[in-house]
This record gives sequence, structure tokens and C-alpha cells, in this order.
Amino acid sequence: MKPVKIVILIALIIALAGIFYWQFNALRERTTIEVIHTETTTNSITREIIHHSTASATAELWSTSPAEVRAQLAQQTGKTELLVTRIEPPTSPVRPTAAVSAHATSRGNEGVMTGRILLHGDRPKPKKIKTDADPKCAEMHADEPLVDESVIVAEDGAVRNVFVYVKAGLEGATFEKPAESVVIDQRGCRYEPHVFGMQVKQILVIRNGDDTLHNIHATPRDPANKEFNLGQPNKGMEAKKTFASPEVMVHFKCDVHPWMVAYAGVLDHPFFAVTGDDGVFALPPLPAGEYVIAAWHEVYGELTQPVTLGGRETKEISFTYTP
Repeated sequence: MKPVKIVILIALIIALAGIFYWQFNALRERTTIEVIHTETTTNSITREIIHHSTASATAELWSTSPAEVRAQLAQQTGKTELLVTRIEPPTSPVRPTAAVSAHATSRGNEGVMTGRILLHGDRPKPKKIKTDADPKCAEMHADEPLVDESVIVAEDGAVRNVFVYVKAGLEGATFEKPAESVVIDQRGCRYEPHVFGMQVKQILVIRNGDDTLHNIHATPRDPANKEFNLGQPNKGMEAKKTFASPEVMVHFKCDVHPWMVAYAGVLDHPFFAVTGDDGVFALPPLPAGEYVIAAWHEVYGELTQPVTLGGRETKEISFTYTP
């Protein structure tokens, strides 16, 4: 190869290397950001969760528009040129939508809401129930009498059988009907469970677990929910029913055994719970937002309180009945 050609080739290599070095440094001077998630709150504030390649950290910035978020980032980093690797379009307000259901993939901003229901004042004594009217019921409870479940309060004031649910804050959201059924059993001449929740159009399985005649008589108030009265004379019999509309609460009774009652909270969402012996409840994880939480008891009535739940926040709330 001639010397002139060699010189030209070397010069070309040096020039290309210089261009590459300049581009590389220019790229380093820019801050590469990755927008992981963008969402718009009910106050029309846009939040972009972004990753700075230069800072190697995740930050949250709040502004009225994605452009302003990036302007804030530029001001913070001292870089006027931003290389955006991915941007999600802004989503709808921070409330569950048709795409967000009990079975949907988590959006990552869910919070947890737990609490306890207490009674302030004298603790009522449990009332025993006489079951002599049905010899088979009496036989079942010869050693352990049935107790009225309408008011069950622990020594520390914890209230059992309180239905806790989201009363407001989910307007416009839709949720899938659960595939699994809810079961109410007539066992030991009582309804089990005494208080429970279910979703609209979810299947309710009604079962007779006793070797005696039972009937289950549902008396909803909402005309969309049909009243039914089913007799089940044999052990192991089952029937299936659904409710078409939300209703808190649907009352169940047995016309054969008047002490047998139960209550179902029928909702169009899955965010509910029932307190146990310790009076504690835990709602399924909720998207961040503002809600009204209600606590219903068959004797003491319903209490409500507004709650603001932040993303990934664990919030404890309590209700106290003062009859």
C-alpha cells in the first residue's frame, strides 16, 4: 500500500474515533430517564416515577404535566438535554377501572387498610337459645347450648360479626364476578356464617348440613333482588342463588327455627371483610384514593368515616360503638 493511502486511512480512523468520542461524551452529558409509570390523580396532578441513569436512583416528581416533570428533572440534574427511553401515556384518575379488579394485575400503588371494631360501655351477656321445639336440634346442643349471635362482644370490647366495606370511592369502577362460590351452611341448627359478604351475581350455595328440616328465606329490600324461600328436608341438599343488585344487608331467616338468622352484604366490588372474635378486619389491598369506609352491625347499626389511603400505605382505622 502506498504511503499516501496509509496516511489517508490513518487520518480517517482518527477522525471517526474523534466523532465517536464526542458523541459518547455528549451522550454522557445528557441524563437518560425512564418513565416507569405515569398516573393522573383526581386533582389532575400528573406523577411520573422516573429513573435517572446518572443518579442510579428512582425519584417521584409531581407536576401538572409530564413536560413540567421533565423540566424539574433537568433543573435538578443541571442537564438541559434529556434522553427519554420510555414514556407511558397518562392514565385515568387514580381509581380502579374496568381493567382493575380483584383478579387483575396489581398496579403497584395499592395500600392496605386494617382496623378493629370496639364497643364502649357495658358488655352484654351472651343469651342462650332454647331449641326444644326441634328434638334433633335439642339433641345437637344437649351439652353446649346455642348462643344468640346478634351481639357477641369479647372481654376487651372487641365486636364480632361486623361487616366492614368500602361505601364510597369506587364509583364508576367495575369488577369481575368471582369464579368461586360463597357457601352458607345450615349446620348445628344455625346459619354458618352468621354474617358474610359476596359480590353481585356471585353464586351463593345454600347447603343443609343437618339431618333435619331447614328452610332458608331471603328477604331483600331491593326489588332487583328476588325473595326466595327454599325448603331442604334432607342432609346434604344444596341450592344455588344469586343477587342482581348491591344491598347491605340481605336478611336470611328460617321459618322452621325462628332463632336462625343470617345477613349477607352484597356489593359490586370485592373490598369487604367481617370481624372475628378479636374484632379485627383487613380489607383487600385498595388503590390509593379517598374512600368512605362503613362498619355495619345488626344491632348497633352502621358507622362511617372518610379515609385517604396513600400508595403502598398501611393504614389502621377503628370504629367504636357507644350504644
